[in-house]
Amino acid sequence: MKTAIVFPGQGSQYTNMGRFLYENHKIARRLYDEASEILGYNLLVACENKSGELNDTNITQPAILVYSIASWEIFKELNQVEEIYFSGHSLGELTAAVCGEAISFSEAVKLVQLRAKLMSQCGADGGMMVCFGLNYTEVESICKEVSTNNNHVTIANYNMKDQLVLSGHQDALYRVAEILNGQGAVTKKLDVSVPAHSQLMLPAKDGFREALRKIQKKDSKYPIYSCITGEPYIHSNDIVNQLSEQLTEGVQWPVVMDELIREGVRHFIEIGPKTVLTKIIEAEYPNVFVSPYNEINGYHTLFHSETQSYSMNDIISFLQASLRIIVGTPIKIKIEQSKFEKEIHAPFIELRQELGKLKKNNRPQIDSIYSKKLSNQFFSILFNKGFNREETVDLLKSSIRDKNILARIHKLYI
Repeated sequence: MKTAIVFPGQGSQYTNMGRFLYENHKIARRLYDEASEILGYNLLVACENKSGELNDTNITQPAILVYSIASWEIFKELNQVEEIYFSGHSLGELTAAVCGEAISFSEAVKLVQLRAKLMSQCGADGGMMVCFGLNYTEVESICKEVSTNNNHVTIANYNMKDQLVLSGHQDALYRVAEILNGQGAVTKKLDVSVPAHSQLMLPAKDGFREALRKIQKKDSKYPIYSCITGEPYIHSNDIVNQLSEQLTEGVQWPVVMDELIREGVRHFIEIGPKTVLTKIIEAEYPNVFVSPYNEINGYHTLFHSETQSYSMNDIISFLQASLRIIVGTPIKIKIEQSKFEKEIHAPFIELRQELGKLKKNNRPQIDSIYSKKLSNQFFSILFNKGFNREETVDLLKSSIRDKNILARIHKLYI
């Protein structure tokens, strides 16, 4: 099962973020202590937010980066990392480069501190605003209509079909908001200190590009999908352009998702504070599975799998039903032979082999992560045959006759 790890950007911070990590995981303590030494202040104390520190991009950016990297390190300790892909929303792409071992942690902390400083020095007259209710082509047209050489506004984040974030000069934002509201949209000014992903960030882009050029870099262990183009890259020489260009370009999250899904990814794990990306993915892509992995949501469910284990017999019953459904259902959509082999036949063979292995295994319990992986693979096959999630669940309920088994394994398909 192909899995994508996605890392969030600014907007996911919260008071006391990282405290649980620091107090419960040795690797997190080491990373936070190292980051604090590099930054010149105690990052964990700053995250207590007693004086509104997390409203300052100079604090927020390092806080999110370190939290996300620490969470990734914990994830690796407790989970088997197989065929995965990376992407990050804005700042999250720098996190992805570190977790892919293309940039060292110490260099990344220095970089994120510089990134925040450069961005905070740009666009004192700038701001950001969220817009709901209109599609991006309508909003783009209005932004172009209002913008001038000295008074610019643009779409900074393409998050959902009808949820966009705009960035630019305050006056231009105000004028765009008036037009958007008049056309039935809902707008809200964001309490942020920098107009990110706009032309106001040109000086920051140049400075950050130069810093990226100077550091030591390696090729990423995992493909990183660019948040501004949706295209994957691994080579170290691509990192400079991707991480600097995004400062003035809009985040194209739907493009990223479409490319990952086209690659065959059906399981997404958000690693970082809060569940910003999880909520977007759940709302826009109902046929994929997404789970947050953080100190609030993920550690209590994925870390303590003994509370969510499944019996061997239940998983065997689930797999037998899954294989019956795959064999007994038609392909409802037109599909090329190469795609059939890759996305239907090969995963089916894998599930059949897993069933054979389980029948020879004497373990009484199966952990939830392995079980969910099997479930995701089954749902992915049916999706590629043209069945939506609701239809697949109905087929599963019809195929598993024992309602007690169905009740015990319901978390595999809800």
